[in-house]
Amino acid sequence: MNIKLIAGIGNNLKQYYDTRHNVGIWFINNFIKKYSLNLKYNNKINCFFSKLKLNNNNLILLIPNSFINLSGIYIKKSIIYFKINSNELLIVHDDLYFNIGKFKIKFGGSSAGHNGVKSIINNIYNNFYRLRIGIKNYKNIDNISDFVLSEPNKLEKNIILNSINDSIEYIINFLDKN
Repeated sequence: MNIKLIAGIGNNLKQYYDTRHNVGIWFINNFIKKYSLNLKYNNKINCFFSKLKLNNNNLILLIPNSFINLSGIYIKKSIIYFKINSNELLIVHDDLYFNIGKFKIKFGGSSAGHNGVKSIINNIYNNFYRLRIGIKNYKNIDNISDFVLSEPNKLEKNIILNSINDSIEYIINFLDKN
């Protein structure tokens, strides 16, 4: 795994910031905070980004400035702009089918019903890495859209943030070894 660009997808509008669907954005913001970086806006790709040198790895952290379901358009523009191959891309997103607090890195595969991931697959195919961060709680979910666009309670948010911090450390350690 040779990652050069990490993109956190979500609905990048203020009214959605605290929703479960924005776990990818929370991830990038926590990564940025950890290294005291600043995001810059690039209107050519409609994304916020920051660059980081992590040991011998040049890394770009990115947030598309769009709705999650349109992420693929801006991810495609970004990998072209930064001259990144899709197999050097890690997409970070919420996963409704993983229990809250769990995360997993995977290469390729289907969207598993995630419309943001589906948009990316439609634009660059499925040959990219993804970090899936669990948001599933232990209640029955009647309406998926309502659930992912709702805010987790305080306990759930803390569990998700701990999972994000653990996954950041996992990625940093992995990149350090390669």
